[in-house]
Amino acid sequence: MAATQIRGAQVGDSSLTQVDLDLSGAATKATPVSGDSVIIVDSTAPTTPKRALVSALLSGTAPLRPATTKTSLVDADETTGNDSAATYGQIKTTWANVKAFLKTYFDTLYKATDYKGWYDSEVVTSPTSGTLTLKNATETFLNGNLTNANTFTVALPTPVTGRVNESILIFKIGATLPTITQPSGIIWRGVTPTLAINTNWTIVYEKINTTGSTFEIWASAIKNV
Repeated sequence: MAATQIRGAQVGDSSLTQVDLDLSGAATKATPVSGDSVIIVDSTAPTTPKRALVSALLSGTAPLRPATTKTSLVDADETTGNDSAATYGQIKTTWANVKAFLKTYFDTLYKATDYKGWYDSEVVTSPTSGTLTLKNATETFLNGNLTNANTFTVALPTPVTGRVNESILIFKIGATLPTITQPSGIIWRGVTPTLAINTNWTIVYEKINTTGSTFEIWASAIKNV
């Protein structure tokens, strides 16, 4: 086996002329732990070898570049860095923390696309009872013809100040009339709708921010025979 040695050599402006250590006979340890030591050359005293704890190297500012690559990250994965608030000592954090930090940051720059930019659409089975809660910026189509078997209440989502709070409900009425209870306090823009058999309806609900945290419900109904 070739000797593993530290011999005289030129390092920076210092000449090593007295260091001569033969490590060829030393045992190998595959997995060092924090309490282990390694031999270093001290830049302030280059002629005398010294030792450093593995824990000191791991907690220092030296870069870490693992050999293993992972392309599909999960929340529990960890990444490393340097803490600017602690003299750039090494730190670690989870990918979940990185995502949460970025979301908080970008939320200050951009508005949620759920409320501006485009509408979603959904097809819902016509309720026969209970409450039908609509969504913001969403066109909800009730599947099938409504009849007197359909008795339900329409509810609107919680409004958000500074965003578009609009919901659209589309439905068809068959040979008998359903019972649909509208949200209280609606201001109809135009004639208050009167349901009729064998008609199609599109109702647009808007929650308008009038003053402070006060919202009014404006609605428009279109009947297509």
